[in-house]
Parts: sequence; structure tokens; C-alpha cells
Amino acid sequence: MAYDEVFIDPPVAASGLLAWESSAQLLTTAVQARISAIETGQAAKPWGSDSGGPEFEAAYLEGAQPSLDAVSGTTDQITRLGQQAHQAVDASLASDAEQAAAVTVPVESGL
Repeated sequence: MAYDEVFIDPPVAASGLLAWESSAQLLTTAVQARISAIETGQAAKPWGSDSGGPEFEAAYLEGAQPSLDAVSGTTDQITRLGQQAHQAVDASLASDAEQAAAVTVPVESGL
């Protein structure tokens, strides 16, 4: 195989994409569960009500939501990348089939 071509083994690609999608779903479920647990903990206001409590709460909450959003966004991006990889493989295989059909038709008609 030359370095200017791509070979996709359909069964191997399908297996890899299925594993990606399954892993992305497991990751999304786990992240959602952890975010829910963090939000439940935050709602309990564990920082207390003494003089430092409100100050800690304000500082904590300032960074908490952007961090939770970043983790959630990362899992969304992993899911989207898997979908894009799936689309790319499908498009490549369809292109191969289309190109093969174009080559086969003239050869068969010349027989």
C-alpha cells in the first residue's frame, strides 16, 4: 500500500466504532452521575455558616460551574468525534463502492 491511499477494513472499523460509541456512552453516564453527586453535595452547603463559610462558598461556586461544564463538554466532544469518525468511515466506504462501480461497468461492458 502506498502512503497516498487509505485502506479501511469494514469489520475492523465497525468494531472500533462500536467500541468508541459504547465507551463514550459509558463515560457520559458516569460523568452525569458524578456531576449529579457534586450538585447534590453543593446543595447541602457543606462549607458551613461560620464567618469563613460564605466566603468559601462564593469562591468555590465561582470555579465549580465552569469546571463541571468543561468536563461535560469534553464528554460531548468525545461523543461528537466518534460520530464524525463513523460518518467519515461510511463516506469513505461509499466512495470506494462508487469508484469501484465506475471501474467495473466499463470493464464488464467491454467483455
